[in-house]
Amino acid sequence: MTKISAKLSGWLFSLGLLVSATAQANDTSFELVNRSSESIFTVNISPVDATGWGPDLLGKDVILSGRKQFFNPGSSKGCLFDVRVVYQGKREEEQRSVNLCQTETLTFTGSGATNPSRPSAGGGAAAPQAASYDGTQPLRCGTTVNCRSQAETVQSMQLRWVAFSRSTHYGSTCLDAIGRMRSMHPAAYGNGDPGWVQPQMDVCNLR
Repeated sequence: MTKISAKLSGWLFSLGLLVSATAQANDTSFELVNRSSESIFTVNISPVDATGWGPDLLGKDVILSGRKQFFNPGSSKGCLFDVRVVYQGKREEEQRSVNLCQTETLTFTGSGATNPSRPSAGGGAAAPQAASYDGTQPLRCGTTVNCRSQAETVQSMQLRWVAFSRSTHYGSTCLDAIGRMRSMHPAAYGNGDPGWVQPQMDVCNLR
């Protein structure tokens, strides 16, 4: 190998190490740990300079008390992020200006949970939530659930899953039904026709 080739190889090797080190330094992946006594229904992660929260990264999933879940918001918007969780009881807990490039584990205990604060992505008001339903009673349009509200219907189905369905044979099909309800466009959901909504909720009512 000539001196030029040796120098070129050494330069390429050093460049590779630099790129690898930069990628590792900008790694924003982390584990979110739920050390509270409630399940977490929503996780939002947004850059510190954002005016609203990002989308719900949990989707149809729920982080049960004592469990954890992996997230990676990406490094294209830097390292500093605000992280918010919404508990089963609808209270929120936030951790602001977290350097996710230097954080491997982020723990929420519920000790700092408060009532809803700033809007979610899109700048709108916080979605309406079920006022009193706790998941222990069967889901019924017009009785235990206001089916006209898509957000309340989804929230009630999640509460039913946490309190009842996840421990039964129908737990996974209940989650599938929740996913269908959450992903439906509001225009398609309309006013929540009980003829369609009730059968979806009944999946979470089954023993």
